Amino acid sequence: MIFGLTTAVAWGLSDLLAAVVGRRIGSFRTLIIAQVTGLVLCLAWWVAARPPIGRLDAGAVAALAAAGALAAAAYVALYRGLELGPVALVSPIVSAYAAGPVILAVVVLHEHLSALGAGGAATTLAGAVLACTNPHALRSGRPRARTGIPHAILAMAGFAIGAFVIAAFARPLGWFAPVALSRTAGLVTLASAPLIVPRLTAARADSPSRGALLLAAAVGALDIGGVAIFARASQLGLVALVAAVSATFPLIPVLGGVALFGERLARSQVVGVALVIGGLVLLGVTG
Repeated sequence: MIFGLTTAVAWGLSDLLAAVVGRRIGSFRTLIIAQVTGLVLCLAWWVAARPPIGRLDAGAVAALAAAGALAAAAYVALYRGLELGPVALVSPIVSAYAAGPVILAVVVLHEHLSALGAGGAATTLAGAVLACTNPHALRSGRPRARTGIPHAILAMAGFAIGAFVIAAFARPLGWFAPVALSRTAGLVTLASAPLIVPRLTAARADSPSRGALLLAAAVGALDIGGVAIFARASQLGLVALVAAVSATFPLIPVLGGVALFGERLARSQVVGVALVIGGLVLLGVTG
């Protein structure tokens, strides 16, 4: 469970910082800087630690490259969804990504979850979604803002599939190769995005400040750190557990909004936080 909580904290802080720096220099620019930072850190780890890599065949390379491209598209969809629709709609949908790896880990990888563990996973997932949903924000939002929902659904699906592919190949190859290969393919995909959707990825004319660049790099460091921890846990055969716990990552931006912007939690969000805590306790008991 520690792997999942660490992943959730890393991804949650990454999203919170991305929201801050994205408003300064633009979401796509932030995404590119973050992804480049992540790949540079992967290369630095390879030079420093020389992590072992299992046998790579053409099928594994193709699958991981496809997963990386899909994850890149999911990142673009997520940022676009947050631009079009309220966080109260987009975040709960995206956080439900974890249901995909949990189910696929049990069905495809034959991981075992006891009845208590399955109940803990389901409670944690439900609590994470509820904790990120603010009914008042939904009622007060403009009808056109709901156009962010399709983007959130695409992001959720992309992250679910991409995370599972990395998890599946982490067992035979070790955690490093799936992370590095998928991140490389993702960055190539993002670099090509301006040619495919120029309006969506149009660069801003202003030059980012050094502080903004450092924040964007921190976004990338936290994100790749979360992915690496997720992959390492998957290598150890803990895909379902770490995926369920990692779904709590949107709690960080939600609580950050309370601390930084004076936002108030709705009653449903308080209930959601309580469910998350209860689900984590169940998973801790079974894990």
